[in-house]
Amino acid sequence: MEDKLINSDDVLRQNSAKTLNSSKTENCRFSEDLSSWMSCMPEELRRLPIIHLAIPGSHDSGTWPINEHSDWAPDLDSILKKLKWLGIIVKWVTSRWSKAQDFNVLQQLEAGVRYFDLRIATRVSKDNVRDFYIVHGLYGPPLKEVLAQIQQFLFAHPKEVVIIDCQHFYSVTTNDHDTLATIFYDSLKDKIVQTTSSYMNNLTMNYMNDNQYQVIMVYRNSQALKYNFFPSSAYPTPWPDTTNPDILCEILTENLRTRNNNVGYVSQFILTPVAKTILTNLFTGNLKKFSGLQLLSKKLHWVKEQTPGARGVNVIIADFVDIQDQNFCRTVIDLNQKLLAEGDTELETPRGLPPVTN
Repeated sequence: MEDKLINSDDVLRQNSAKTLNSSKTENCRFSEDLSSWMSCMPEELRRLPIIHLAIPGSHDSGTWPINEHSDWAPDLDSILKKLKWLGIIVKWVTSRWSKAQDFNVLQQLEAGVRYFDLRIATRVSKDNVRDFYIVHGLYGPPLKEVLAQIQQFLFAHPKEVVIIDCQHFYSVTTNDHDTLATIFYDSLKDKIVQTTSSYMNNLTMNYMNDNQYQVIMVYRNSQALKYNFFPSSAYPTPWPDTTNPDILCEILTENLRTRNNNVGYVSQFILTPVAKTILTNLFTGNLKKFSGLQLLSKKLHWVKEQTPGARGVNVIIADFVDIQDQNFCRTVIDLNQKLLAEGDTELETPRGLPPVTN
């Protein structure tokens, strides 16, 4: 049975998108300290559900080390699989369109990223040791390296919270899922908030900090609730699937209108290259130009027009979050200022919501 969260949208106050009264923090900018921006949030925001805050995220977060020497991964596109015999030439082209980040995960965290999109596959070494790696057409870093960087950051920043989204799994068996869940718990221990102990609308920064939780785990597999991870329905992430920046903006804006207020939401500000895109730019193009540099201006413009809160943005993800001094992250984080504009209405956190169920 598909994982579901009971929709209790009717319990949200109709005024949840209105602003909070906070004249004392009117002129502050959370993005001044990207590594600790959550810790710097005022009380008015700390008691709001995390699913109603604006949070920067990275797309294909673990692809920073991918290059032409990386090995082929099991998620490789079927067309490219047929061309593997061309060797290093095809691998060079593939690496230029598979790498979606220049910063490693620790650098992304320091740059303000708090949501991570991970695609995980198994890999058997020459010594017949089965392990987990990040993939995107080619093999990236070992999962344990990614988790070690997250662990290092969280230890140094005990008031920050991250969302780890296991988006896709390749060559992962039922037994592998059990092993994978153990790896997450062994690495992050009691920092992971469990579905049995909380509702999405009660996950505030205050709740997380008071209970010493720092990780929200989203696990897009039917085994999610078995491990007390949040299922896919806890963080819908509709894929815009377009090569056109204007159509991308239209899709993202329209999707937000039907957002469920009781769960998180991911807006993917990314362009998806097709075969024609790659062939047209075979030796001069790459994903950084296509979905990073050329898209930056329109991306920042769209983000600035958004408002967090009910029916508003939550997580916004992008490729190459480091571009232009992490301007994307700064812009997303500063959207939370809109929740602190002058007003006389406070957003109350709903109580007594139903738990996550199958």
